[in-house]
Amino acid sequence: MVTEKLRQVGVKSLFLCLKILAYQGLMLMQNAQINAGEIQRPAMNTGGAQACRYFAFNLGSFCRRRQSAIIMKAHAVRARRDGAVKQVSLRLRMTASILLITVAAFVIIGVTSYAGTIVPFEDFEAPLQALLSKTVLAIAIAIALIAGLLIVLLNREIILIRKLVTTNRDIIEQKQVQADLIKAKQEAEDANQMKGEFVARISHEIRTPLSGIIGLAQLMQKTAMNDIQKDYLDKMLSSSYAMLAIINEILDFSKVEAGKLELESISFSPEWLLGKVADMIGVFLIEKDQFDFIVEVEDSLPGALLGDPTRLEQILLNLCFNAIKFTEKGHVILKVEGSSSSDNTVEVRFSVEDTGIGMTAMQIERLFTPYTQGDDSTSRKYGGTGLGLFISKSLIEMMGGTLEVVSEPGQGSCFYFILRLQAGIGNEREVNMLLPKEFRHHPVWLVEDGPRMRTHLSRIIAGFSLQAVEFAAWKEALESLLEGNAPEGTVMLLDMEATDMFGHETFYELRQAAAKRGVYTLAMTSAYGREELNRMPPSLKPDGILVKPIHRIDLHQALLSLFDGKQSEPASMKNKSPDPAPLLKGRILLADDYEINRQVAITLLESHGYEVKVALNGFELLTMLEESGWDLILMDIQMPKMDGREATRRIRQDPRFEKLPIIAMTAYATTEELTSFLEVGMNDALIKPIEEGPLLAAIDQLLAKSRSRKLDAAKKQPAGQEEIPIFLENLAGIQAKDALTRINGKVPIFMHMLQTFKRDFSDHEKKIREAYEQGEQQELMHFLHSLRGAAGTISARDLYMAAGRLEDFFESDPDDEAQWSRLLDEVSSALREIIGSLEQLDD
Repeated sequence: MVTEKLRQVGVKSLFLCLKILAYQGLMLMQNAQINAGEIQRPAMNTGGAQACRYFAFNLGSFCRRRQSAIIMKAHAVRARRDGAVKQVSLRLRMTASILLITVAAFVIIGVTSYAGTIVPFEDFEAPLQALLSKTVLAIAIAIALIAGLLIVLLNREIILIRKLVTTNRDIIEQKQVQADLIKAKQEAEDANQMKGEFVARISHEIRTPLSGIIGLAQLMQKTAMNDIQKDYLDKMLSSSYAMLAIINEILDFSKVEAGKLELESISFSPEWLLGKVADMIGVFLIEKDQFDFIVEVEDSLPGALLGDPTRLEQILLNLCFNAIKFTEKGHVILKVEGSSSSDNTVEVRFSVEDTGIGMTAMQIERLFTPYTQGDDSTSRKYGGTGLGLFISKSLIEMMGGTLEVVSEPGQGSCFYFILRLQAGIGNEREVNMLLPKEFRHHPVWLVEDGPRMRTHLSRIIAGFSLQAVEFAAWKEALESLLEGNAPEGTVMLLDMEATDMFGHETFYELRQAAAKRGVYTLAMTSAYGREELNRMPPSLKPDGILVKPIHRIDLHQALLSLFDGKQSEPASMKNKSPDPAPLLKGRILLADDYEINRQVAITLLESHGYEVKVALNGFELLTMLEESGWDLILMDIQMPKMDGREATRRIRQDPRFEKLPIIAMTAYATTEELTSFLEVGMNDALIKPIEEGPLLAAIDQLLAKSRSRKLDAAKKQPAGQEEIPIFLENLAGIQAKDALTRINGKVPIFMHMLQTFKRDFSDHEKKIREAYEQGEQQELMHFLHSLRGAAGTISARDLYMAAGRLEDFFESDPDDEAQWSRLLDEVSSALREIIGSLEQLDD
C-alpha cells in the first residue's frame, strides 16, 4: 500500500516536473516557431502521461525538423568567411546536438510513462513492484534533471546565438554603410571633378571676352582722348578689374576646397612687396575724403625673405580693400614688423588696422564662412562675394599662421597674422634709406592736416637723417614761407587734398613764393590729382609728384631726384608712355581663335617691335610653322579643331622646332595643368587676361635664352661660314654688319627692318619741322625719340647721334633758333642719305 502511494506520488511528481519542463521548453521555442505553426501548444489540463507523450513526440518531430534545418544552415553559414559568422555556425551545431539529446531524453520519459500505463505494476509480485517503482522513479527523476539541464543549456545557447546573429547583422549593416560611404565618396569626387571642369570651362568663357575688354581699354589709354572719354575709360577698366577679382576669388575658393592650391618659396623683398600693394591701393582712394592709407615698415625687417610673394600680396590686398571699403573717414594702417631669431628665421607680424564701422562678436564668428559677411545688411550695402577673408585665412594657415581679428562696433577693426619666414638671399637692405651726407642739410617742411599721417611721414623723414618741420595747414606754411623762414634748398612736402587747400590758386601762390626762394615743392596727391598737376603750365608745376599712398621708397627716390637736380618722376609714378621700341625684335606666331584677343595681342606686340602672324587653331599653326624665321609661339590652350596641347606635342615631334619657345595662354590653370603644359613641351604659361608687363617679360626672357643658344652654336661653327651680302655692305649711313650680328645674321629679318624704317620715317623730317613751327614740343620730342630708337635698331650710327643731339638740345635750350637749325640739318642730311640708299636697294 505504501509502495503504491510512493509510486503514485513519484509518478505525479514526475508528471508535474515534466509539465513544467514541457511548458518551459515550449516557451523557449515560442518566439522561434509557434507563430510559424511548426508546433502546437500542448493542453496543460490533460493528464500527465498524455501531456508527456504529446509533448515528447511532438517536440521530437519539431526538433528533428529543426535539427535538419539548423545543420543545413550551419553548413551554409560555415561557408562564409567572416569570423563572426563562423562562430554563429559553431553555436548552431552545438544547439542542434543539445536538441538531439533533449529529444532522446523526452522520448525515454514518454516510453517509460507509457510502459507504466500499459503494464500495471499490480500484475507483478510485491518485491518486483517495489523495485520497478523505485527504478522508474529514479529514472524519471534522473531524466527530468538531465532534461532540465539540457533545456537550460539550450536556452543559454539560444541567447548566445541571438547575440551572435545580432552582431553579425550589425557587421553586415556596417559593411553596407561602408559600401554606401565609399559609393558616396566616389560620387562626391566625381561631382567635385565635374565642378572643377565646369569652373575651368566657365572661367575660360568669362575670361576670354573680359581679356579682350581689358586689352582694348589699355590700348585705348595710349591714344589721345578728352577728359570725359578718359573718365569713361577709367571707369570701364575699374569695373573690368572688379569683375576679374570676383572670378579670381571663385577660382581660388575652388582650389582651396579641392586642396589643389600650392604655395611657392622664393626670395622676395618685403619693401618691394609693400610698395606694390600701396600702388594698387592708390586707385581706390580717389573717392575717399579725409582718409589716409599708411604703410609702416619696421627697420628691423630683413631686406629679403623666403615665401610666396604673390599669395602674400593677395592676402594683404584683400585685408586692405576690406578695411578701405568699411571705413568712410579716418585711416587704414598696413603695418609690418619683424624680429629675427638664431636659426635664420624671421617672425613677421602683418596687421591691417582701420577706423571703420567695426564688428560685434556674433559678426566675427561668421566672418570666415564662405559666401558670408558680417550680416545681410553689410552684404547689401558694401557688396562683395564673401570669399576673400575665407581664402585669406586658408592661405595664411597654409603658410603656418593664423588670421586673428580684434574689433568693436564703431571702433574699427584690426586683422593680424604672424608668419615664421626664412631670411632670403641677400637679406641686407636693397635700398639704403640714408641720404648722402651732402643732402642731409636740406630741411623738409611737411604740410599735412592729418595728425596720424603727419606723424608717420615725420618718422620716415627722420629715418633719412633729415629734419622735418610740421605744419597742420597750408596757411601756416605759406605765412612762414613769406616771412623768409625757409632756407634755400628746403623741400616742401605738400598734401594736395588738405582741407584748407582751395584749388589751383592756393597752390599757385605757394609755388611762386617757393620758386623765388629756391625752395622745392613735392606734391602728394591721388592718381587723378597727378593728371591735373601734369596739365599745369611748366612754370607752375611742382618739382616732383608723389601718388598716394606714400611709400618710403618712393619718397626716398623723389628726394634724391630733387637734390640731384634731375627733377625726374619717382618710380611710383605709373602710366608713363613707354619709350618707342626698336623696329623689329622678333617674329611671333600667335594661335588664338578669339578675334578681340588677337587684335589686342597684335597691337601690343607690334608696338614693341615684334612682327606677329595669326593662326586660328592648331592645324593652321602647324601649316604656318613651315615658314622659316619664327622666334616664338603664343599658344592659346582651348581652340577648335586642334587645341594648344596637341599642337605643341606635334611641334615637339619635329626636330627643327625642338627648341622653339612656346608660351601657353590659358584662362584657368591649376598646378596640375601648369605641369601638364610643361610636360607636352611648353616653356611658360600666362593667365588671361594677358597683361602687357608679364607678357613682354616672358617673351624677352625666352627670346634671350633662345638667342644665347643660337649664339653659342654659331661660335662653334667655322669662321667665315656666314657672309654679309654685298648689296647690304654698300648701304650708306648703315652699319649692316653690326645690325646682322645683333639679330643672329638673319638677312630676311634685316631686310624687313629696313623696309619698315623706310615706310615709317620717309616723311619724318617734315613732321619734325611742323611740330617745331606749331609749338608742339611734346609731339616733337616724341618724333625725335622714336627716330633715335629706330636708327639704333638698324645701326644707323650717324643718324642716331644727330637725333640724340637734337633731342638733348630741346631739353636744355629750345629757344636758340640758330642751334636748332644747325642740328636739324644734321638730322635731315643723315636721314636723306639712308632713305636714298634704301630706295636704290628697292630698284
